[in-house]
Amino acid sequence: MVAELGDKIMVKDIMKYVDNRKTVNCIRAWARNKPVDFVFMPFQCLKDGSVAFLAVEFDKIKDFQKLCHEVPADPNDWGGLQSYEFTVTKDFKYGQNLVNLQTGELYRFLIFLDPSHDPFQDGFIKASGDERAIETSSFIKNLIGVPLRTF
Repeated sequence: MVAELGDKIMVKDIMKYVDNRKTVNCIRAWARNKPVDFVFMPFQCLKDGSVAFLAVEFDKIKDFQKLCHEVPADPNDWGGLQSYEFTVTKDFKYGQNLVNLQTGELYRFLIFLDPSHDPFQDGFIKASGDERAIETSSFIKNLIGVPLRTF
């Protein structure tokens, strides 16, 4: 599954996830780690029905909400609709893993965060607990981390 720029994505039951925050350490200019809270939720890519996870920085949740095609009248109310759709834009970063070397199949997850944060994708993988996202490449990549990518 590869969610690409311009793809339509659907998130169901957002309220189920908004109160369940997980902390990821974000690196700022190779200095110290800064703990940042994220909301993790599954999404479905509408072009092929595949599912992955989306991590939204909690402090940016209202900015994320503005990207949804169905914006509730009350920005504090995510419970109005059963599902929300949005289009993948350059506002997102992504992490990915090659899950099948023979077919070249990729697994891609999306991140919506403050652009000044510069985290590695392994922090999101650990927080999500999603085994499909684990990068199993080289020792050096695993040692220093794999940066998130931009569209």
